[in-house]
Amino acid sequence: MNKNFTTVLLVLMTLIACKNNTTTTSKVMTQSDETISDNEKHSAVDTIHLLNIKDKTLFEIFAILPDSSMGKGHSWSKKDREIIYQDALKNYITNDDKYFHVKELISDKHLKVSLGDAYWELLIYKTNRDGCFTVVTHLKGGDADSFFTYTYYNGQLSVKSDFFPLDYLVKFFNQQTTDNCTVVPDGEFELMLDYEFINDTVLIENYYSKQDSICFLGNTLVFKYNPLTAILDFREIRWVEL
Repeated sequence: MNKNFTTVLLVLMTLIACKNNTTTTSKVMTQSDETISDNEKHSAVDTIHLLNIKDKTLFEIFAILPDSSMGKGHSWSKKDREIIYQDALKNYITNDDKYFHVKELISDKHLKVSLGDAYWELLIYKTNRDGCFTVVTHLKGGDADSFFTYTYYNGQLSVKSDFFPLDYLVKFFNQQTTDNCTVVPDGEFELMLDYEFINDTVLIENYYSKQDSICFLGNTLVFKYNPLTAILDFREIRWVEL
């Protein structure tokens, strides 16, 4: 009787131990699944990690830009951009919008966004005033490039109108032979320009070559941002092989 009782007791103890072990294992597996799920969410193809971007000023400005700064026909709501800013503070951006899509984070001063078949970029430049930035938005697509420029200071944006020199397009033309120039269609020259932003250098390019030197002094204007004046300084015009 005692022997049978002992046997039954041992069996019960074994079953209880197995049950506890199964429960513990189940809990561990559940926790592991949750961890994997969270990791997958932040390592998805449409996620950009920002661990190397310490200064989030770019995203702070991105969140407060006027809707109109994205150019005619495009508007990414401030509410949605604020969500991206809050995500950026957690060191990642998740692209879940099929139309507005962060295409490339070039640096902590330069963001490029896909807008359907066009693209939009945001650039910020430091000035000699602490905490003050020159802000440039550029829309590439449609009929022509469009720009908006601002000054950002103390969490506020104000319109800036002197980032590009007023006469910068004139620098393309050979003034001595302008009267004999027939290769440029009236009113279409600005539509034939490309703008490229590389750190603090801005290149403005047209599609002509040296054989058109009767009209042009070059096909590429080179400007450099000046933090003291917060505008672009003209550096040179040159011919670049297309």
